[in-house]
Amino acid sequence: MDGINTKIKAARKARGLTQEAVAEELGMTKGNLSRMEKGDVAFSPERIETLARLFGMTVEELATFETLEEKVNREDRHSALSEQLRNREAQIGRMQRETERFLLELLSQMVREDEAQGHPQPGHRLFELPGIGRLLNGENTTPDFALLEPYREHELFKAQAIFGRLHPSAKKK
Repeated sequence: MDGINTKIKAARKARGLTQEAVAEELGMTKGNLSRMEKGDVAFSPERIETLARLFGMTVEELATFETLEEKVNREDRHSALSEQLRNREAQIGRMQRETERFLLELLSQMVREDEAQGHPQPGHRLFELPGIGRLLNGENTTPDFALLEPYREHELFKAQAIFGRLHPSAKKK
C-alpha cells in the first residue's frame, strides 16, 4: 500500500483527531506515530486495520482515501484537460472552416475556368480530383458544409454507373 502513511495522516486530520489521541489508541508515542505518518517507519497491516476501524472506514477506503493535495491535483488536472479539450475543439473548428474556405475558393476558380471553356457542368470536376474524398469525408468540414451533399450524390451516381456496367442485368429491372 504505497503512500498509506499520507492517507492515514489525511484521514486522521479529516476526522479531527490529534496525533496524541491516535497514538494513545494504538498504544504508542506521538513521536512514533509522527515517524509513521512521515513514512520513516512502516505501518503494520494490523495497525492499518486498527486505524481504519478508528476512522470508521474499511481498509480499502483508507487505502484509497484522497488527501486534500490529491483532490486539488485531480481538480487541477481535470481543469487542465478541460482547457486542452476546449482548445483542441476550437482548433478543429478553425481547421474545418479553413478547409471549407479552400474548397469553396477552389470550386469558384474551377467554375470560372469551366465557364470560360464552355464546360456543360461547371465545377463538377472538383469532385473528380484525387483525394477530394478525404477532404469531404464529413470530418474535415462541418456537418452542414454545402458541398458534402452534392459530393455524396456525385459518388452515388458514379457507383450506380459502375454497378450498371459490371452487372448488365441491373439495368433490365
